[in-house]
Amino acid sequence: MPKKPPNFEVTCPCCSAVLKIDTETRAVIAHTAAVKPKTFSDMEAAAKAMREQDSRRESIFQQSVEAQKHASDLLEKKFHLHRSTGLWPMGAMGLNLMSA
Repeated sequence: MPKKPPNFEVTCPCCSAVLKIDTETRAVIAHTAAVKPKTFSDMEAAAKAMREQDSRRESIFQQSVEAQKHASDLLEKKFHLHRSTGLWPMGAMGLNLMSA
């Protein structure tokens, strides 16, 4: 009777898990997940990172609120500029949208 070839292990290129393959059935018979490195060394570092993330998120939100406040002023200025010069923006089809 021929000798059965030994099982072998393969490392997944995506997740770095170790897969044990049965050569006879060509199936995965064991799986060992890769060890994930710790993101933070202690709870204090994690808490500090969360506080920094919260302050950054609040800053970005305030910037977007300010931009929205000034958006209506900008549109108003553009409208008065086009109204005074008589030059109106062209639509996608090349038609003057405000002629009449």
